[in-house]
Amino acid sequence: MSLLRAVAEHFVAPAGEAARPVSGAPIATVSGVPPALGLLCEPRHARAAGRAVGLHLARRRKAQAALVAIWTADGGAATMSGATPLGGETRRLVRALAGRDIAAHASGRVVVAALPHEADMAAQVAAQAFAVAASLPTVLVVAGPREEPLDELLCARDLVLVADGGDDLLADIAVAALQRRGVSARRCALPATAVAARGGSLLPSARRGLDTAMEGLA
Repeated sequence: MSLLRAVAEHFVAPAGEAARPVSGAPIATVSGVPPALGLLCEPRHARAAGRAVGLHLARRRKAQAALVAIWTADGGAATMSGATPLGGETRRLVRALAGRDIAAHASGRVVVAALPHEADMAAQVAAQAFAVAASLPTVLVVAGPREEPLDELLCARDLVLVADGGDDLLADIAVAALQRRGVSARRCALPATAVAARGGSLLPSARRGLDTAMEGLA
């Protein structure tokens, strides 16, 4: 397998997927329903990028918390840990997820759920987690070759962001492939250091990139 193919598989649809008509770029959301985002990125950036998107989404919606469910092809999501939740809503969400045997941790407004390595199980756990967080904004991070169960869940999101990781061509290919399937998708220039080390705030460059990527999102 060529290097380009190996990298591309992190972002493009599973082999054999039939293309659907291209939709325009509008972001269709249901009034009163919290937005549901997807994020494609490299495994090494999954935690930082997912947390950045969740934090920005929570602040944009003036929500007390946001749920970020992370799947990585190398299984690294299962080993993630974090600080004790600070807010009442994040604490409630972590406890509710624990009641469903879903491992999660929180820092500030962002609750991170680590999805199992096996794709079928990961899709089931993600769907359960999103049901628990039905009143909150959610983000599904897919960091690895996209297998069908997770891909279906990803493509059902209101908007899918593709972290370009410095490679404009691959990001453009991924966005075009998603749009051919009728998915609202946009590139997002999101550096791995998007979240400042102190205070969990977003760096200005990350805020600008996310504002642009989420433009039009209700």
